[in-house]
Amino acid sequence: NGNLSIYNIATSTAGCSSNTAFGNAPYDVAAFGGQLYIVTQTNDSLYVAQENGTGATILYTFTPNTKNPSAVAVLPNGNILVAQSGTDSIDLVSPIGTLLKQDFIVNPFTVDVSDILVVSPQ
Repeated sequence: NGNLSIYNIATSTAGCSSNTAFGNAPYDVAAFGGQLYIVTQTNDSLYVAQENGTGATILYTFTPNTKNPSAVAVLPNGNILVAQSGTDSIDLVSPIGTLLKQDFIVNPFTVDVSDILVVSPQ
């Protein structure tokens, strides 16, 4: 429905604490440093928003608009990984919206990535 919903699960009954009309078909979201990073496929963009989903602004728009961002994750240094189902690759974007490396990760395992999990080495 194009909305970004934030749920409070701190109580015995989870409830929607914020439901923001977002548009552009939000596809995946990652939280980091008090902000949300959202990828959309309607306009192939990476957004940044407040923790409650408000104040969303485009951080970066991928071109051509057939890249179809499908997953997002944030590295410990704040750089952002964005999977592209249209090119079967993962791009690297800075926290201020600069494309640092197109096709940062490309291999047989980056086909139609639906989620990215960043883990720290033990």
